[in-house]
Amino acid sequence: MKTKNRLSGIFFVAAFLAAGSAVAEPDLRVDNLPQEILSKLGSDKDLADRPMKIKVSSQNGWVALEGFVNDEAERDLVSRKVARMEGVKRLDNRLKIKTSNADLE
Repeated sequence: MKTKNRLSGIFFVAAFLAAGSAVAEPDLRVDNLPQEILSKLGSDKDLADRPMKIKVSSQNGWVALEGFVNDEAERDLVSRKVARMEGVKRLDNRLKIKTSNADLE
């Protein structure tokens, strides 16, 4: 799917170049947003002491959360906090509620 999106983007840029329009250089910086989010969650006073297993991925400010949390309230709290973080444009919360302690290992 990423390849399809990149190919569409390349075609779009090529079409503008062929038409003679100015196109800005693509932003090729490394996306550090997942590391920043995990760091902030780990140091958050409301979440730091709670066992969670969270994976964060992002692309251009679109963030996806995956993994396990303890309950629905914790899932909502993590979602609200991440959605308010700088750089997050859209959030896809795929966090699941643990069914056993093994989910958090």
